[in-house]
Amino acid sequence: MEHEPDGISDIIDSAPPMEIPLIIDPMAGMDGGRADQQDLRDITIRRNKIEIAAGETLTILDDRESGELNYVIIQATADAGDLPDGSTPANPEKLAVFLQLDGFAQGGLESHYDTTSSSSYQGIILEDVSDLGMPEQYGNWFLKKDTATLKVAMFRGLRPYRHRIRLKVQNLQTTGTIFLKFVEISRRRYTNLDGHSNARGLLGQPYGF
Repeated sequence: MEHEPDGISDIIDSAPPMEIPLIIDPMAGMDGGRADQQDLRDITIRRNKIEIAAGETLTILDDRESGELNYVIIQATADAGDLPDGSTPANPEKLAVFLQLDGFAQGGLESHYDTTSSSSYQGIILEDVSDLGMPEQYGNWFLKKDTATLKVAMFRGLRPYRHRIRLKVQNLQTTGTIFLKFVEISRRRYTNLDGHSNARGLLGQPYGF
């Protein structure tokens, strides 16, 4: 009897290398079958102590798969001594968050221009989430904590996606490092698309074509 894992919990205290294949032969090693793999499991990824330099963009997650997002939580702090060198991080209000579920992303898939930093970004800035008073509901970012030194941003999912899930964060401050105490993403994966384009899914699966 084969034993399939119930889920994955991945906790990372430093930035892992990001290696995203651009082209994969869908038939490689499949003995004539599809590269799509039914892969039903719950996956929780947590990355701790993330430092984002001024103007820097970090990709937290970028996977080709079908599944359902449970939630995303980001805690950003700016207390004295938070950084490893003992210095104080920049105010996290200028953190841009970009969560893509197939063709959905709050703020849209296109880039926007931030005049204060003279830089482009995707998604939505925590400062705008605060100013708009985004409600605590499914399908949008909202702030559980919102002070000058603490932002706790959350996205509640229960939203299916068929091809791609991606999360990026960007520091729009012109100077200073934004410090994320942690980022946690929880999702249920149904199918590992293993590099397929978003024109193909797994026939017969509830979240594929």
